[in-house]
Amino acid sequence: MICTCLACFSLVGQTQQISEDFGQGVPPSGWSIENPDGSEGWEMTTTTQSDGTNGRVARMDNYSYNAPGQEDRLITPALQLTRVLAPTLVFDVAYAPFSDTQFERLYIDVSIDGGSTFSPTAYDKAGGELATTGNQANGWGPRTAADWRSDTLDLTPYAGETIILRFVQVAGYGNGLFIDNVMTNAPAVPLTSVDEDFEGGVPPADWSVENPDGLEGWEMTTTTQSDGTNGRVARMDNYSYDARGAKDYLILPLLDLSGVANPTMVFDVAYAPFSNSIFERLQIEYSTDGGNNFLPTTYDKAGSELATTGNQTNGWGPQTAEDWRSDTLDLSPYAGPSLVLRFVQTNGYGNGLFINDVLVNSLRALPVELLDFNGERAGKRNTLHWLTDNEEAFSHFEVERSSDGNTWQLLGAVAGAAEGRNAGQYDYVDDDPQSSAYYRLRMVDLDSSFAFSPVVYLEREAAAELRVFPNPNSGSFDLRLPEVSEPLSLALYSAHGTRVSAQKIGAGTQNWLVKETLKPGVYLLIVSTEDGRRWTERVVVR
Repeated sequence: MICTCLACFSLVGQTQQISEDFGQGVPPSGWSIENPDGSEGWEMTTTTQSDGTNGRVARMDNYSYNAPGQEDRLITPALQLTRVLAPTLVFDVAYAPFSDTQFERLYIDVSIDGGSTFSPTAYDKAGGELATTGNQANGWGPRTAADWRSDTLDLTPYAGETIILRFVQVAGYGNGLFIDNVMTNAPAVPLTSVDEDFEGGVPPADWSVENPDGLEGWEMTTTTQSDGTNGRVARMDNYSYDARGAKDYLILPLLDLSGVANPTMVFDVAYAPFSNSIFERLQIEYSTDGGNNFLPTTYDKAGSELATTGNQTNGWGPQTAEDWRSDTLDLSPYAGPSLVLRFVQTNGYGNGLFINDVLVNSLRALPVELLDFNGERAGKRNTLHWLTDNEEAFSHFEVERSSDGNTWQLLGAVAGAAEGRNAGQYDYVDDDPQSSAYYRLRMVDLDSSFAFSPVVYLEREAAAELRVFPNPNSGSFDLRLPEVSEPLSLALYSAHGTRVSAQKIGAGTQNWLVKETLKPGVYLLIVSTEDGRRWTERVVVR
């Protein structure tokens, strides 16, 4: 499941990731560049990398580029942050300013609408702040590993979105700017159950496929299903696939079955061998480290044992409900908080193999049935709501909160119907919410068995936005700052991307007077917190 090629982006932990070393060129496959003036732009060059070896990296050759203020952009593929924990962007950067007044700026902005519009992120560095070494007046490039620095951007504000990132360099006719080893880390939020009929396609959302040889792989097809109706299922087209011994993988989402009693996997399979000597094999493998390493389960069938009908030599597919069988795998030996399951098919150049209606669940479901679980911001509080049915022999709910989706704390408990509450609607109020938090319910039976609910993520907005007045002004203006409890950083940039002012403001400050000696023009004011929240305002000086 781990992609060994850095020049790609793959599905790891069921979340689209980026891992790029620019070894195949700039822009890499799936990336793009914008070079508005058609002059110097993002390009590939060979130089010393962050590990001290010689290799290919991305560069802006500003030493040869007399275009102060010109922007050039390097744009990533779409990155899926649906159902993820603490997503992060990490990359290596190397840069030396030409002088204290002649330097470049690098910032990263983000789009959540497919690239139609972009907004600033918390990453914005220029001059000495961007530099990884001192000023150089000789057309500098990195010579040692020490000339590089690893920078990190927290992508948590965009969790739940599909985003596009772009590196934006503002030229200053200074020195070359180099980046390398762009990677994202976005571990998935585990599910507690799976119910998939492939009607939405293959792979479904949060699933992934691995097709090592790039030929036939797991795909969606329309055929007769196990109930006799026509519909979509997952298929390996082995009849067209002469690659005996080749393996293809269909990988389920990350699961947390640590609180599930008697967990099982049930699915429908349809298969006819081509002959007694030409047939396929189907296995199910498991990983308890989130998909890094896989081991075999007890499910391993091939040929006639896998078959749901007799041998067929005509490119067979299921025609009736009787061509299907329901198979079951006991997951108790493998259940844990970071379980990944995958179907592994080994090709024999035989017939198509079909699966459908994959269910990962508990054989003995909890007496409580959770119909809905959601949350909302209500003033200075977060309120959770959930609906239930069928609470026979049920004890209580425990409300848990996490800042990162990994470590959970108990906030409180709510009694179930068995302790005097009617089944139906429940509410819980978090009186002291964090700026962003994950919530879940631990649902406990009278016999102490339990299961977890789906996870709800809530992010709070600042009580007030950034305001500048008067605007326009003569270089002196008042600020109404966002109402946050953390210290704030202020940075003022010219229209050419040069930072002309920077200040730190204590936590809880609401009003601030800015006095600067500024030339008439348009400036960008950026206010940010250490946890990555950010506000921007256009300032006009006359």
